[in-house]
Amino acid sequence: MQEAKGFKGDIGKEKARNKVLKQDAKSQKEKRRQKIQKLSQDDKHWRGLESRDIRTPTTYFQNRQELEERLSSIKTKLNDLQSHLQSLRQKKAETPAGKSLKQKEVSRAEQALEKGRRLVHANQIVDEVASGNDKQAMTQMREHLDYHLHKKLEPYFELAGEEIEEQIFGDK
Repeated sequence: MQEAKGFKGDIGKEKARNKVLKQDAKSQKEKRRQKIQKLSQDDKHWRGLESRDIRTPTTYFQNRQELEERLSSIKTKLNDLQSHLQSLRQKKAETPAGKSLKQKEVSRAEQALEKGRRLVHANQIVDEVASGNDKQAMTQMREHLDYHLHKKLEPYFELAGEEIEEQIFGDK
């Protein structure tokens, strides 16, 4: 039973709050109405509320020299920016992104060439086997394997060469 009473008590509280809010809203409406009446009756209430027209000569031509200086500084900044952008456009291949794109394209082209070489070698070996020249096919296989070993070991040869060079000539 007390739960029901408490619930009803809360509803009563909400009704009281709503009633106060409605009265406050009416008072706000009343305040607005009174303000509008004051503004319509007296011109002195409009003094701070009138808007200025930017097209009036006092606003537009107020500081002509100052405006020209600002415009000239903006124009110089724009010209500097434009020249900088043009120089960047000319140097676009020298940017890190451009360099990485260039490297990727070179590596793709090298891979395509390598794939073509492998295909040619494989076709030559198959042709020799098909024609019955087993000895010639074996020599071509050896050459092909030597070529691939050289390709795989070439970076290590360069590193070893650099190490030997450092050991013999020292740091430069």
